Amino acid sequence: MKKITHNKKSIQFFCLLILSSIFLLSHTAHSLHTDEERAILNKKKQEDETANNDPAARRKDALLRSLARKQSNDLDGSAVMRLASMASRYEKQPCTGDMIDEKEEPDNTNPVGLVGYLPERYRTFVKKVRGEIDITDVQKRFLAYGPTKVGKTASIRAIVQEDPTNTTLVECEASQLLGETDAQTFKNIDKLFASARKAGGKDRKVIIFVPNLHHLNSVAHRDEVRKAPLEYLEIRLNEMEKKDKNIFFVGEVRDISQLPSNFLHQFDASAITYYPLPDAQSRCEMLAYQFLKYHFGGAYISRANLRTYLNGTEGMSHGDLESVRRDSVLQAQRYNNGDISPEIVLQVIKLTKEKNKEVVKNKKETSALSDFVFHFTREVIIPNLSISNIAMALWYWQSFRNAVNEGGRPVMTTQATDTSGL
Repeated sequence: MKKITHNKKSIQFFCLLILSSIFLLSHTAHSLHTDEERAILNKKKQEDETANNDPAARRKDALLRSLARKQSNDLDGSAVMRLASMASRYEKQPCTGDMIDEKEEPDNTNPVGLVGYLPERYRTFVKKVRGEIDITDVQKRFLAYGPTKVGKTASIRAIVQEDPTNTTLVECEASQLLGETDAQTFKNIDKLFASARKAGGKDRKVIIFVPNLHHLNSVAHRDEVRKAPLEYLEIRLNEMEKKDKNIFFVGEVRDISQLPSNFLHQFDASAITYYPLPDAQSRCEMLAYQFLKYHFGGAYISRANLRTYLNGTEGMSHGDLESVRRDSVLQAQRYNNGDISPEIVLQVIKLTKEKNKEVVKNKKETSALSDFVFHFTREVIIPNLSISNIAMALWYWQSFRNAVNEGGRPVMTTQATDTSGL
């Protein structure tokens, strides 16, 4: 009997392994960069990290943001849009990083590298951390929610990047706090707060940052008593706010409805803020900032360019716009001697939209496929092990794949792209 049970488990594991392998192979990452492209991106990343600690570079970044704001100013106004066909000479004048006026007062409204709209409640939280607001009897917590790639994580990390000598970030994914049991999860939460106290000091501020807070759920099995890790987290937050004046807490989630209402009710309304997709003004400002900062060769950006890009980037997030800049740089390096032309940017915008549609489709497919594997294992493999059933399930899976896939993956080309639909 033990041998039969062992063989059943082996066959079940083998079947699931086959399904998982097919699924992973079908989702091969087509967007992986070559070694040369990764070297370019890593070099730029290292330059950014160095600039964060260089006062002169930080001032130049602020001046770049000021120039980007001037270039994008009023571009989303209806009056300006109506006069698009009567663009002035200033509209078409190239704008480069050399136009920075070193004597000008730089834009310091946003942290380094962050442009466009930031929620007012975020700015209030930053003032709490900086000590610009009296935090006596005030909550030292903050909950950020909104679509992916709109700057939630970047804005929290920027608080520390702005003042690394007096601020420390203790970041831990919610899923990393989960243990084998709920009791172990509670211990991991205790360790998180203990590490924050250890990282702090007399005047040093510490921010505990937990992305994807909705993943902090009970791991108890059906026959075990379920405990609520979020309720335990709330207890520790209350203790923190009473005893630890220099420790702050930030949670991040995409959809606020993923968190239980009794947990949300413990937050003041001013401590919960929504990060929306960037509006037209923010998109213009970010594109101007990105291309001014990362210009290659004779690359430039003008208000006329921004107006064209504005129509094509509606609905895109900050992360999408960063991808547009990054991929435009790579395509310019590869095919146009480093010059970023408007045609290249428009082509990348179009392909980024196509890629986003595919990502959404793959997410739906992944969710449906995971449900299928679960029910297939429970209803087919375990009660009735047979080669015919396994073959039937694999055929069904492939048919499902063919039904979901409505088109091919976008492929970058060097030909001019028709931008009339943008």
